[in-house]
Amino acid sequence: MIKLVNVSKYYSSNNVIAMGLRKANLELHTNEFVAIVGESGSGKTTLLNVICGIDTYEEGELYINGEETSYFNTTEMENYRKKYVAFVFQNYNLIDSYTVLQNVEAPMILAGYPRKEIRKRALEIIDRVGLSRHIHHKATKLSGGQKQRVVIARALAKDCPIIAADEPTGNLDSESGKQILELLYEISKEKLVILVTHDFDQVKAYATRKIRIYDGEIVEDITLKKVDKKDLPTIPDAQVKIRFWDLVRMALHNLLAVPKKTILLMLVLLISTFFVAWMYGTFSRISSQAEGASQYYPQFLNISPDRLVLRKADASIFSDDDLSDLQALIGADHVIDHDYVMDNGIMMHIYSDTYSAGYQTAVIPASLIADQASLLLAGELPDANDEVAVILSDTYVQSAEIFLGTKVDKNYYTNSELVPQADFTVVGVFSMSDLNMMAASISYQATELFIAVSDPVFAEYEQLLTFNNITSSLFTGINTDSEDVTVTSNLFRPAYYYYGDAASMYSIILDESIADNRLEITGWNSSLPYEMCIDKESCSATGTLSFTDFYRTKTLSNITIRFDESNANQISMNSTTFALFQDADVYQVSLIGNVDQMNFSLPVLHAGEYLATYPYEQSKITSAIQDIYYFLSNMLASGLALFFVILVTMLVTYLITRLVYNTKLRDYAIFRTIGANQNIIRWFIYLENTFMTTGTYLLFLPLAIYLKLSQGQYSALYGFSFYTLWSYIVLYVILLLIAFFNSRKYCRKIFKESVNKTLKNAE
Repeated sequence: MIKLVNVSKYYSSNNVIAMGLRKANLELHTNEFVAIVGESGSGKTTLLNVICGIDTYEEGELYINGEETSYFNTTEMENYRKKYVAFVFQNYNLIDSYTVLQNVEAPMILAGYPRKEIRKRALEIIDRVGLSRHIHHKATKLSGGQKQRVVIARALAKDCPIIAADEPTGNLDSESGKQILELLYEISKEKLVILVTHDFDQVKAYATRKIRIYDGEIVEDITLKKVDKKDLPTIPDAQVKIRFWDLVRMALHNLLAVPKKTILLMLVLLISTFFVAWMYGTFSRISSQAEGASQYYPQFLNISPDRLVLRKADASIFSDDDLSDLQALIGADHVIDHDYVMDNGIMMHIYSDTYSAGYQTAVIPASLIADQASLLLAGELPDANDEVAVILSDTYVQSAEIFLGTKVDKNYYTNSELVPQADFTVVGVFSMSDLNMMAASISYQATELFIAVSDPVFAEYEQLLTFNNITSSLFTGINTDSEDVTVTSNLFRPAYYYYGDAASMYSIILDESIADNRLEITGWNSSLPYEMCIDKESCSATGTLSFTDFYRTKTLSNITIRFDESNANQISMNSTTFALFQDADVYQVSLIGNVDQMNFSLPVLHAGEYLATYPYEQSKITSAIQDIYYFLSNMLASGLALFFVILVTMLVTYLITRLVYNTKLRDYAIFRTIGANQNIIRWFIYLENTFMTTGTYLLFLPLAIYLKLSQGQYSALYGFSFYTLWSYIVLYVILLLIAFFNSRKYCRKIFKESVNKTLKNAE
């Protein structure tokens, strides 16, 4: 039994309170065909909505089988609606994208019917309402009378004790209307049928009871035919529980039933996925480089585990006898003098007809690999001065074949005639890991490979170091008391390594006609990083010039520099002056071999004649603070960028998704009238977004793999090269989290309004 005791309903709009229902008292039973009549706006639909639980009430009490409902929350009211009420609407409220069969099956799926029973029962009910020939027609293809029959079939399929019909014949012709009323009358013999109409004459032949509403009050309640009144059955919750896999199937069908909307959303998600993946790849790249930052050390670039650097304890030079005795004394495989060349980072251009790239490199003597032919990845050992081998970091090992036969520009970014000019040819390729070599980073730029050159060419590269010392010293500034020039010093740090910066704009020219201790610089006005000779075409200054190499700070006295504005950027001096910048003496050597098997240990070295440095270990210790700072600052910056991209992606995808999903609000409201509660609708939205995200991810995956394999280090999409299996998993999780956020936010929005209001707004 349904019982209303002094039930009142109010509506509020623009601070105006209107009475929808006033002190309604009523009892309703199974087997009744109740006609609620009244003029438009009298409150008859409001009464029906309150009875059926799709609208709330503010006063009085509504009882269902003796149970009060005033304390029901949204979930409990939905549960009542799901178990007890089936709706027949004037506007049909069918799922337009569903077929007749699917519309009838939907409430049974939501009610947890066995799958075999669902199809059999649906077909029987469709046949009962005379629509067997239309089971696979979508709702949009049916006539008004046919649609209303589908609505009744859906109500029967739900098998609820209450059928609520709001103007079910309002949009039908008289003949179709009569057929619908006859069908409802048959149903009323076993259920409670509550029908709202403005035309009582049309239903009086079928109604067993007439209730008239006027201005929100029940003014007439007449029994037209006596029936055997019965209470509503008690329906346990267990009978109306949908299975999870049915939820999954319905959510998937909801997407497939509206392909245009689904494709539009997936295109939006595909674009969003690309930007998130791109930024995550950049984040992975920075993370990878941050993890390798422990190799950074400001002095040693070659930090191979087999390298031990040796100096004299008294800072004296190594004599020829010292050098000849060291190898036998200590047991090293190789002794390299002037070894600081190996720590001179050089930007080299490697190219062929089909390949071109610049690499941060370091030079090593070919004698170090002379007996390592078995470890070649490709090619052969170099045996001429114009042949080299490249030793690749792990990043480039997979591309070893690309390097074979390429040319290496010795003089990339360097105009000095003192640096080797002719190009090398790469004849062999090794792996750093196979050779137990390791490179540090310079200024947080990865050293990607070593170039193994012949020993005579290795010696020539001392000229490059000298060239760097000269140009960097000039940029540091000359100390002078001359009033003829204005000097702003220390704008550039002394260049321990060569980066191809402003120094590369100058060529060093040997000109024996120039006096000793004199440098002639042209082209200074447009290139030097400080102001000198203001408002003058030329000037000169005499003073001390200092520069720092790996061993000490060197000061040259009584050096005269003349600046002359010209288009040619060059530094000219005679060979005697150039020699002042060079140091032929050996202050440092590197011992190459198994450090653990050498004939003395580090404590003995420090206590004796020699001072030893182990760059491999020292690089880890001395760079710890720099590593932490680099890691945190770069991770923070890239992390914030990734977060920002994800945030913008969530916002954009949410706005577009909301626009599309708003067109489905009506469908969700209809689902709620046929047995779906808020929780089920949430599952629909979450599952639909999960399916679209997963589908989009699977479509994007081949592109991501292609980008990983095809992007060079200077490509804007180079971050994709750092993707691993774990990266793909994390990307998918990020996309799912975005989908989860959008689903959650949208669910909050759509449940702010009642079912009744949502349906009205969708009309």
